[in-house]
Amino acid sequence: YNIGTDPFHTPAVLAEHAKHFFDKRNLSLGIDWPYSGSIVPAEHYQQDKRVQTIMLEINRKLYLKEGTALKNENYDMVKNTMQEFIQSMAHIYQQSQHQAMLSAMLRKGYNNLTEEERIYWNSVY
Repeated sequence: YNIGTDPFHTPAVLAEHAKHFFDKRNLSLGIDWPYSGSIVPAEHYQQDKRVQTIMLEINRKLYLKEGTALKNENYDMVKNTMQEFIQSMAHIYQQSQHQAMLSAMLRKGYNNLTEEERIYWNSVY
């Protein structure tokens, strides 16, 4: 497995979580090796930090019979691992968005929050 990152669009928490995810399963993970980089829509590239990216590459030898397009005995394990990885990355992203939102609200001060922000704040606290 390999993840590609982008210095502007990949927060450290995403790369760290990916590393931890694969380490926990005793699976090797290259970070920007042997491939590097990730895809970002051109209109957001180096413009908007809210656009976050991480690209996962999987060596086809892990899930296909060599020289064919036929599934090998590891196919289901790789598929399940990828489903778990995507779910865990979505969870990490949601947590980071939640923390960023609360931090912004703290900086703003409760009295300066919009009604929608107050409802969110009160649901948390």
